[in-house]
Amino acid sequence: MKTKEAGFTFLEILLAAAAAIIILGGAVMLIFQTTRIIRDSNDGFTALQNAASAASWVSRDTRMADSIMAEDLPYPEILAVAWTEWGFGTDSVYHSVTYAIAGLSGDIGTLKRMHQSSTGLSEETIIANNIYYDPALPGVSTSAIYQGSMLSLKVVVLVGEVREVREYQIYHRPDFRGD
Repeated sequence: MKTKEAGFTFLEILLAAAAAIIILGGAVMLIFQTTRIIRDSNDGFTALQNAASAASWVSRDTRMADSIMAEDLPYPEILAVAWTEWGFGTDSVYHSVTYAIAGLSGDIGTLKRMHQSSTGLSEETIIANNIYYDPALPGVSTSAIYQGSMLSLKVVVLVGEVREVREYQIYHRPDFRGD
């Protein structure tokens, strides 16, 4: 008389364990891949926000400026603009804004806006983070070039593994004063 065996054979257990390991490995790989995609997406969004912030501030100041300097500035300044807020008699207010790369560490820093006026205003604002700036490599670095009545602004932002390069053409306002 034969007795009926209950349970699984060793081969069945090995096959079930192998299938479970394969499924678990695939799930872990999917989690890591999804995490990497989300991280890169967030880094890309952050880089775009920083580039857009820099362009917005520089564009605003450039369009108001009476004078623009983008060459021969002391390191690490990249742009200097000045304008007059015309008033009546002695009520005119003179403004100057300088943009510089601050806190450089490994060619990555912050874009700082320093604004001063004849009313005594003196403020510093960080307008963009993770700015790539290497004056030895102006072709691939954040830079500003002013020619004619147009400012060419290149903003290079590095966040994590994401490099975002944005180039802007900002036109200087026309001078209608007839000086």
